[in-house]
Amino acid sequence: MIVLSEGADKRLAGHSEIRALNDLLEARKAAGLPINDEIIQNVYIYNVDLTATRKNNCIITKPRCENCTVLTDGANTILNK
Repeated sequence: MIVLSEGADKRLAGHSEIRALNDLLEARKAAGLPINDEIIQNVYIYNVDLTATRKNNCIITKPRCENCTVLTDGANTILNK
């Protein structure tokens, strides 16, 4: 389980890809399923910029930040064209 530090971004959507990946890995662990690089390579991350989506009245995807990119290395990102 990920434990956030005192200075961590605690916004609900802040670094949501890390929270979602953690939930996925914890669920696999609880089910007795393997956790390895192959699993991470089959993960697809789809982040939505909620502020831009509301302003533009359409779904705007958002790339991972530098920190999340390192922590989720190997996972795939889905972005709108």
